[in-house]
Amino acid sequence: MNLREGRIGNQEAVAVTMLAAVLNTVFVTEGQRLYHSGNQTYLSVMASAALSLIVFLLAARAMAHRGLADLNGLMNDSFGRTVGSILGAGIALLLVISAAMPLIRVLYVLHRYIYVDAGREVIAVYLLAALLILTLFGWESLGRLAKLCLFPTLAAFLVVLLSGIPDYAPYRLYPLLGGGTEKFLRASLSGVFSFLPPLLMLLICARGVHGPENAARLGAIALLFSGIFCMLVQLCLGLMFTTEELSRIYSPIYRLTMVVRFAQSMRLDKILLFFWIAAALAGMAALLYAASLQMTRSLRLKDVRPAVAALTGLGATITLFGHYNIDWFEKAMELLLQYQWLGLAAPILTASIVGLCRRESKLCKSVG
Repeated sequence: MNLREGRIGNQEAVAVTMLAAVLNTVFVTEGQRLYHSGNQTYLSVMASAALSLIVFLLAARAMAHRGLADLNGLMNDSFGRTVGSILGAGIALLLVISAAMPLIRVLYVLHRYIYVDAGREVIAVYLLAALLILTLFGWESLGRLAKLCLFPTLAAFLVVLLSGIPDYAPYRLYPLLGGGTEKFLRASLSGVFSFLPPLLMLLICARGVHGPENAARLGAIALLFSGIFCMLVQLCLGLMFTTEELSRIYSPIYRLTMVVRFAQSMRLDKILLFFWIAAALAGMAALLYAASLQMTRSLRLKDVRPAVAALTGLGATITLFGHYNIDWFEKAMELLLQYQWLGLAAPILTASIVGLCRRESKLCKSVG
């Protein structure tokens, strides 16, 4: 077997989860969908993190209760091999889409502000090559790379957030909780798609983080810090831009580097973008590896490399499609962000409840 899973330490596991969660949340929350009736993302982000944590901890507890080694084992143990494999493959595809969402923003920024004369397809090919190489390295290498990238990436965010303090104005946060409770709940459910996939990474690669119980502990730590940090980023964006401006800005965090006076004078936008792109590639490669590993187990293959090549290519294709203004694609992504909990959280919740209701087993096993 050539699954390239390996083993990583606690710090590496927290780092890779935080990196994926922070980049997924910061680069995906934007536009008309969230800001058209008021900015409440700095509150809904924490609600999304809490909902994701509940689903994650239930799944990890069910895996430990049944003595299962990975998420694929939980799906097969609860639903049977046939249905479990189908649902597991669906989860893998949703992880690929989750990885592609922030890459759509990265490609936009690169094409709009950096490589203006280059075609989007050319830039996408380079992103595909980088993602493929990183994903093929496997779980252990990605964990170590994430540990190296995490603190410079967080520092890059903090530099621009702290530089903007003289320009922040509390009145830009109004209307508070714009859109009411219903919009807040919708935004909270939508945000689960940013936090839950990085957590599922730990359950899919549970062997690589020394079991589901340790994965649960590390995931909770990573999500706590990720949620607080993402809330801080969204709060600072709300203090810098009004809701009308945010609804028109495609990548608010990068635009922030272009309007903060200190960042402008030091030409920090390109430097900070370098760190963010490196972190995005590392975090999204980890998501793509977890999706490939899940797909490999669902299809009962013994080599992860074919799945890595296929799903990385799929992720790059979705990234490129996000720039073609295709009506059906945009509608599909909108529906996915609104109802992803049906395809991602619901099967895992159901499998967790079934697993917890069954007899406890201490034997660590992989079903399927």
